[in-house]
Amino acid sequence: MKRADLLKVSDFDSKSYNSISKGEHSIYVRKKIIDESYTVPIYRYLPFSFLIQLLREKKLYIPNRQRFSDIRELSEYHFKNIEELKCKLNPMLRGKQKSNYQALMEKHSQIWGQAVSCWTYDSHNKGKTGNPLDENYLMWQCHKGKKFVCRIRSSVQRIINSIDILSHDILISEIEYVPLLRRHIAHTPEDIFKKPEFYIDEQEVRMVALHNNKDGYIAKDCVRIPITPEMMIDEITLSPFIVPEEERILIERLKSILGDIQIAIKHSQLMEYFTNS
Repeated sequence: MKRADLLKVSDFDSKSYNSISKGEHSIYVRKKIIDESYTVPIYRYLPFSFLIQLLREKKLYIPNRQRFSDIRELSEYHFKNIEELKCKLNPMLRGKQKSNYQALMEKHSQIWGQAVSCWTYDSHNKGKTGNPLDENYLMWQCHKGKKFVCRIRSSVQRIINSIDILSHDILISEIEYVPLLRRHIAHTPEDIFKKPEFYIDEQEVRMVALHNNKDGYIAKDCVRIPITPEMMIDEITLSPFIVPEEERILIERLKSILGDIQIAIKHSQLMEYFTNS
């Protein structure tokens, strides 16, 4: 996709965002996230190896949306196959579908080619003990297929403070969960921040990096944002599905990389494996 087709901040409802300048580019936070919520904890579940990379390189990895495996995040390839299948199954649609197809694809391609980082409030009702349940068993389960997984805690304010200079504009917004009947292939930039209401328990906060490479084409892999890790992260939680012996090894590795950096490391409250520590 060439430069003329790339999404810009002006393609969004700019009046709905507060901007924080970071050099030539800015972070835009949707106004629905009120000032008091800037310090509310948000969490990101990720492979342990990604965390190690983040700490060593001091860069936040934001993958291109095309790399997602979620079938609700339909790729350009899948969308093309669906439209072609509709035409083959219903000859009466062929003329109309063909005339609309190119316009639909252009709109969808703009939105599909962005870099997205998914976070969660992970704040749920209190249990019988009265203690807040700030972990989600299903979120841990979603990542269980990866051998070693962890969760990092931050906040919108911490993310803002951890970034000095940006080479891309970033938008941050809570996800709007809509009835499935309203869910469609993304046609407007704001659709980046919409998901079916069945996902409402994810409590997602989404970062979008509007990006292109030096030749003016959308980067195919990811965006890496320089950060100060200890300003962005204040807590690391290890997966409850890691056996205690392996957990101890991972903690020692984390401590050796962190050195004098003070970031709390804790066990999961779920405690899939009970330990004496």
